[in-house]
Amino acid sequence: MQNATPFFLPIIKIDDENENVKTFFIQGNIQAEPGQFVMLWIPGIDQKPFSISDCDENQFALTVFKRGPLTEKLFNLNIGDKIGITGPFGTSFSLKPDTNYFMVAGGYGAAPLYFLSKKSQSLNSHIDFFLGARSNNHLLFLNKIKSLSNITLHIATEDGSAGEQGFITQQLENKLAATENKTNILVCTCGPELMEKKFSTFVTNIMLMLKLALNVI
Repeated sequence: MQNATPFFLPIIKIDDENENVKTFFIQGNIQAEPGQFVMLWIPGIDQKPFSISDCDENQFALTVFKRGPLTEKLFNLNIGDKIGITGPFGTSFSLKPDTNYFMVAGGYGAAPLYFLSKKSQSLNSHIDFFLGARSNNHLLFLNKIKSLSNITLHIATEDGSAGEQGFITQQLENKLAATENKTNILVCTCGPELMEKKFSTFVTNIMLMLKLALNVI
């Protein structure tokens, strides 16, 4: 479905994640992989990129934070309304069997990493999912992540309302330091730029010694 001309596709389901975040399920087979994105167009308003938070042969999902004219208009749409979509675009995360995935999600980065976790279920891989947010109310996809198999969930919030108080990068550092076999780890991250910069510096130092794989989206 990679085409410069938008396809107008219907919204078939809307989930309220919290007061400022909704997941829109859109009918269509775009054959997307975890880490890719689409361009969403509302005529007369704007066109912007959004990460794909789930996808199968019948539908795909976009998890959207309300900020600006386009998302405000999107939040006022209903089931059956159509939006313009082009894509998917971008580089996807690596999917490898028999791998220990360390997935580090800050805020809305939980959405594409949930998609990756779901796709990894058939690969005989274990997932350590590091989920960080400002508070308990901002943790996304918590129950969806818990429902997956072969997964260990690590949570941190800045105010301490869920999991450990502080930043999720500290839990990642502690887990990596305590893991004896680091050669079979694939670290994937999605989140705020400052979070990615902090943890990628730490992981890169380990990569130089142990050839640890790293995916950053």
